[in-house]
Amino acid sequence: GNTKVYNTAGNFTVSGTTAGCVLRSAFTTSVVSAPTVSFTGTASLCNGGNTALNATGASSYTWTSGSTPNATSNTFNPSVNTNVTLTGTIGSCSSSTAFTLTVNSLPTAAITGNATKCFSNFIFSKCL
Repeated sequence: GNTKVYNTAGNFTVSGTTAGCVLRSAFTTSVVSAPTVSFTGTASLCNGGNTALNATGASSYTWTSGSTPNATSNTFNPSVNTNVTLTGTIGSCSSSTAFTLTVNSLPTAAITGNATKCFSNFIFSKCL
């Protein structure tokens, strides 16, 4: 068969002839732009924590990881830096964006100085 690619929107007619018979068929094409996919939320988290991201720019989404990889909102809790790809689709058109979830080490807390605190009032005096 013959194939014709239409890359513009419009109304078209195709016709063919077989044994003297002509068949015509009309159709309309539309051009759909690929979605511009992005996300909101913070792509960094503390080790042991989680972060929630929300996809925007398309009608359906696929994440390469997370707790709900086929949803608009997805929660992540990796223990190491993790590469993630978010793909968004509108109809038959899709596009992707890639990013890294950065896992930050927890800070080390330390108490410095004198850990003893004395207090007094008129009735008694006590040292902790």
